[in-house]
Amino acid sequence: MNIKKIIDDLNEFRDEIVEKLREKDWRHFRLYFEITEKFRERKIEEEFKRVFCNFYRTRGLAGDPKKEFFKILWSKKKDDFEEVLRDLHKAGREKDKQKLFLSFVTKLLHTKNTNLPIYDGNIASVLELPSQRQSAKLEEKIRNRVEIYEELKSDFDVLLKDGNIKEYLNGIRKELSSIAKNDKFEWKDDLISDKKLLDSLLWALHPIEKNK
Repeated sequence: MNIKKIIDDLNEFRDEIVEKLREKDWRHFRLYFEITEKFRERKIEEEFKRVFCNFYRTRGLAGDPKKEFFKILWSKKKDDFEEVLRDLHKAGREKDKQKLFLSFVTKLLHTKNTNLPIYDGNIASVLELPSQRQSAKLEEKIRNRVEIYEELKSDFDVLLKDGNIKEYLNGIRKELSSIAKNDKFEWKDDLISDKKLLDSLLWALHPIEKNK
């Protein structure tokens, strides 16, 4: 992870990041707020699943793994990354090869605890996380996913302790709130942790970097 580059890019592309997060009537935050609010209120309903699947693009999670996913999501006990990773792995097969759902597990755990980071391709690229091993034995692949998740958590902890990042988050939180007010979008500051705000910024930054 190159902290200086991340900070420089966040500053250089600040306006573009804000515009990315405002797209489609604030879709990114609108759906995230709805998911977080419904989960906190324990509103277990089909509408929650629909919004969740829409926001997190769960097309790759189907059949038995999807059923197991929502079963674990509503469980108050299961919150260990490796345990959930193994449970979803056991729930089904894809083209005769059992799949490890790294990204979906992090999204599940983040929904339960918004102070945990989320893994996806954008974040992996910006943070320069290790690649997911495919041609390896199951236990080796599981260790690889655990290592990636531990590095993800470590990187977020390091970034959130950095004075420049702290200042940036404080400033952009106020900026987003102000712009949302002008757009007549209800900004729910209490529903977005610093980890998720940083995640959103890095997620939006990646395609902007790529296009530049």
